[in-house]
Amino acid sequence: MRLSSAVLFMLSAAASTQGFSVFPSSAAVSRATLFMADAVAEAPVDEETETEEAPAVEAVPAPEPTGLSMHDVRQCIAKMDAASFSSTLETLEPFLLHEAGSTFYAKSVKRIAQKAKELELAVPAGYAKEARATAKRRAKQDAFIA
Repeated sequence: MRLSSAVLFMLSAAASTQGFSVFPSSAAVSRATLFMADAVAEAPVDEETETEEAPAVEAVPAPEPTGLSMHDVRQCIAKMDAASFSSTLETLEPFLLHEAGSTFYAKSVKRIAQKAKELELAVPAGYAKEARATAKRRAKQDAFIA
């Protein structure tokens, strides 16, 4: 008896036009649409509020793209030698400061430090420390300390 009720349920579901759909067919066809004319008008703004000047924020121009890819950066780091160390660091710094994400930035800085150790050289103090990738973390740390 139990088997036949399951078969009966399966047959009724398959025979139904709405089968296993979540919405009835009429609900799927008629969707609510919000037009710009239906939007709520904004509240009037007091004139006193408009006269107050907001603090001026200087717009920082976006830096020019370096044209380096992550693959190029990895290759530059791998091919560093004692003679080309400082020039390679100068080439990579704009990419690390403005284009690299947080994970790639961290990995690249570690690779550079390891390469410097192999070559018995030192990475300059403060090299690529003001990176865009670490700005949020630095701001959070500064707020915690203050």
